Amino acid sequence: MNIHSIKFRIITLCVLLVVFGFLFRLLVVLPLAKQEIHELVTTQQLSIAAYMADEINQKIRARQETLTRIAATYPHGSRSDSARVKQWLANAQTLSPFFLSGMLLVDPDGAVRAKNMAGHSTAYESALISDKRWLQTILNSGGPQISPPFKDTQLNKAVIAFGDSIRDDSGAVTAILIGLAQLDAAGFLQELNVQKWGNGGSYLIISPQDQQFLGASDPSFILKNTPPAGINLLHDKAMKGYRGSGTTVNAQGIEELVGIQSVSSTGWFVVSRIPVEKAYAPIHTITDYVTLAGILVTAIALTCLGLFLPHVFRRLDRTTQAIGDMALGRKPLHTLPEGGKDEAGALINQFNLLVQRIQDQETSLRRNEAKLAYMATHDALTKLFNRSMLMSRLQHSLEMAQRHRACGAVLFCDLDGFKPINDNFGHDVGDQLLIEVARCLLTGRRQTDTVARLGGDEFVVVLTDLKAPVEDVKRIAQQYLDAIGAPFNIDGHELSISLSIGIALFGNEATSPSQVLSNADTAMYRAKNLGKNCYNLYEEY
Repeated sequence: MNIHSIKFRIITLCVLLVVFGFLFRLLVVLPLAKQEIHELVTTQQLSIAAYMADEINQKIRARQETLTRIAATYPHGSRSDSARVKQWLANAQTLSPFFLSGMLLVDPDGAVRAKNMAGHSTAYESALISDKRWLQTILNSGGPQISPPFKDTQLNKAVIAFGDSIRDDSGAVTAILIGLAQLDAAGFLQELNVQKWGNGGSYLIISPQDQQFLGASDPSFILKNTPPAGINLLHDKAMKGYRGSGTTVNAQGIEELVGIQSVSSTGWFVVSRIPVEKAYAPIHTITDYVTLAGILVTAIALTCLGLFLPHVFRRLDRTTQAIGDMALGRKPLHTLPEGGKDEAGALINQFNLLVQRIQDQETSLRRNEAKLAYMATHDALTKLFNRSMLMSRLQHSLEMAQRHRACGAVLFCDLDGFKPINDNFGHDVGDQLLIEVARCLLTGRRQTDTVARLGGDEFVVVLTDLKAPVEDVKRIAQQYLDAIGAPFNIDGHELSISLSIGIALFGNEATSPSQVLSNADTAMYRAKNLGKNCYNLYEEY
């Protein structure tokens, strides 16, 4: 071939362009993509850490608020009646699912007045009472406090205690109420352990004041001391108060991308982490694809241009025009007519395969987006709305009620006797029972109403546009009581449960979703206290 010919020059130019494009992608685009992935993954880790910290914070606050409510019910006139005090403590633990490991009533001087424990109490009393500093913290704070973590030697479980003071009418502290909770108990940190945190992701929950791991994807970390200063520099900064994201090398010598967020109510912090090697795995794959694509394109270009340049130019012009129209949006993305069996035809066919793949990926992406959108707003078990969607629809219902001067109601429903069914027949039967309960709650509801599951055996129903609010909501609540009170046949077992319903009405007055839910929750607990299997209207007390 004449090296001075236009064909040779075009071939050389094309080869140089292909090589330049390959090197540009390899040396410029891929490093930029790596930086983008780095920022994306660190942001993701920070979001995961924030989500986990918020979840833990809500669980901690729920337990603190529950303990404070229980402390407010203490029968001050029965101090000398030890049997009545013990009965009160047993009833308090029965009504609260948060302190199943035990509850203690302690005098301000540290003497145990009453206790209701699942097992031996030696480890608890040694950890909480022998050293009176924690009790003194409760006395000085005037509010609920969390103990340092310790181990239940009998169950080999990590435990923390929640403590709050009991005061008489004059404000004097008469006793200290202590509730015990296992860190890995259901409804506390257990759910975090069963979730998947991405490809190789993991998490840590750390108490800087105790210098201990309270939770981790790897259970062997729990209650172990944090690494000494100097081993993990980002960990050292976190122990001193740093919150954010970064790259670090852990105690095992593995480089990680890390997100750190505080659990505001405790002083703890959550670390979400992923090995850098896992985070950058897509870049390595793309690099291989770019290299392979560069070699393939170069070979195709040399063959096409060297053998069939005039013919290929003519056909490639038409192909380029068609692709350009699709790229600029003048025509929709579509496959091209088959171009024959030569290299130009192969290029067209490969383009058609790519178009088909893109269309398939777009279809799959739309399907996945719809699935993710559904999962983000619905409960995975019952297919009811979840808490996030409940709050959104409740906010909309409140706005519409205020705008149109209409009335609505929130029914906070909690199953009575569900836990024994779960314990005796297993979670599969319990899950099927929850699905049946959800079906009962949905029956008869309108498109504008909302039925949601908050979690566990708690459900919320939002009713809108009630013509006679009190009468309508009582009628619907009674229908629910009758429907749930009927026996359920699950896998050959005839199961009986009941329902406690708290009702909060709303109308044209301005209020928040959280306030209405809180009112309904309060009414539900009132229904529980009235004997269960009944409903209670918040405005009635």
